Amino acid sequence: TTDDGDGEDDDTTGDDSGEEENTPIIDLELKLTTDNPEIEQFGSGKFTMTIENKGSSDATGVVVYLPLLGKASILGGTDVTVTEGELSDPSTWRLDLAAGASATYEVHLRSLLYRLQLFAQVIRANQEDIDSTPDNGYCCTAEEDDEAAFPYSVNYDDSPDDNDDDDTNNTDDGDPTSLFDLTLSAIEFPSYLPLVEDIRFDLVVENIGQDTARGDFVIGFYLSEDEVLTDEDTYIGHILTGDLAVGEHPATALVNVPGDIPLGGYQLIIAADVDRQLAERNEGNNVFIQSVEVQRQNGVDLELSLAIENPAMPIYTKNRATITLTNAGNEAATGVQVSFPLSTAQVVLVGALRPMHREEISIVIPVFGMYKILPQVKV
Repeated sequence: TTDDGDGEDDDTTGDDSGEEENTPIIDLELKLTTDNPEIEQFGSGKFTMTIENKGSSDATGVVVYLPLLGKASILGGTDVTVTEGELSDPSTWRLDLAAGASATYEVHLRSLLYRLQLFAQVIRANQEDIDSTPDNGYCCTAEEDDEAAFPYSVNYDDSPDDNDDDDTNNTDDGDPTSLFDLTLSAIEFPSYLPLVEDIRFDLVVENIGQDTARGDFVIGFYLSEDEVLTDEDTYIGHILTGDLAVGEHPATALVNVPGDIPLGGYQLIIAADVDRQLAERNEGNNVFIQSVEVQRQNGVDLELSLAIENPAMPIYTKNRATITLTNAGNEAATGVQVSFPLSTAQVVLVGALRPMHREEISIVIPVFGMYKILPQVKV
């Protein structure tokens, strides 16, 4: 302290120079590459996401989002691997990244689409990014360097230039979110969802925007335990829209409820543009949610399978056959018989078969000639 003669001590130890406090600055850059750039529907490839912090400060609380739902499935027998951080689910990667550091995310995918398009972006970080805004991108062009797309498509200057701090991420076309808007209506489907294939859904997809939405947009069908769609929900089918001019477009989907899903109540979620390829004027009006019941098929639904101990069927021998008979319906089957025409005319009486009940029958069949074992069921 110093005394300027006014009888009071003056504090000169503080810094009143007017200098601004240093604000942590990060610069996250995201890249998405693959070993199969020509991937086709049901083909597979390894996809690698690389994130680098080119800023002068550490980045904390970083969340990277790569939506896969309805677009690709993780190849059986493989896992998602990351070099830093952890996964909340296969699409959500959380990590901290020191200044100058990088990290990778690797996944083997099988494409569910005729033309696979992927889009990843940083959706959250605790610090300000010098040239990007989190969670403001749409598939399938990277407008900022914290976004990445497959196939490769960028609309910013991604050439290395340490001296260029200009924002080159804006286009001259204005805000595309005002041009398109998809909605779903007139949705018709059964009063309950049975454990069978090809359940028909009829619906109308409408573009209430101002211009044609060009591309193949995914309408995904899911069963969820709540009203929030996540990668943990059960995928039951999808359709592709093709180009959507302004107006209504009737569509039909055939979906399949997996046979191993528990029976009971679910939330049916139908989402247009589920992977957010399209920047829409209103992102909240393209999802349909309704409570549904997954039940057994009404009536009797018998399923038969056969396993032969010796498929070569040598003549003049005895061969053991195991029959598996399942009643997948919700009513009991009575007076069930299994017969073997063209063989020894054996008839096996099963009697009654309860709903969702399976019974195995093992019998020995003498082989006297060249014929096929063709079991038939009679109720």
